[in-house]
Amino acid sequence: WDALVPTMILQPIVENAYVHGISKSLAQGTITIKASIDGDTLCISICNAGCVPGSFEEAPRKQGVGIANVKARLQLHYGSRQDFTIQEVAPGDVTAVFQLPLEIDKSPSSDHAESLYAASSSDRG
Repeated sequence: WDALVPTMILQPIVENAYVHGISKSLAQGTITIKASIDGDTLCISICNAGCVPGSFEEAPRKQGVGIANVKARLQLHYGSRQDFTIQEVAPGDVTAVFQLPLEIDKSPSSDHAESLYAASSSDRG
């Protein structure tokens, strides 16, 4: 619960998942955000399922302002200790993946029940 993530780093990617992905499809779509810990790495994935198949591949190769800003901010925060990728993992399913150094807030959040915090702490190893 208390892993640190740079402010507003996920918002442009979630917005892109909607604007450039599922909003262009007539079918039902979903945006899924997942976070996990792998050793000393925080892994966050944002998947938009249900966009027009192949639309990611056909998009112009020029980089949008939002993604360029995210990449620049990650570089400033973490240097080479981070990784950020976006790819079409299956037809119509595009996933963005952040791999960041795991940093835990020193003061546990007060907006979660103590039992949830205790359970999440045990997941950290």
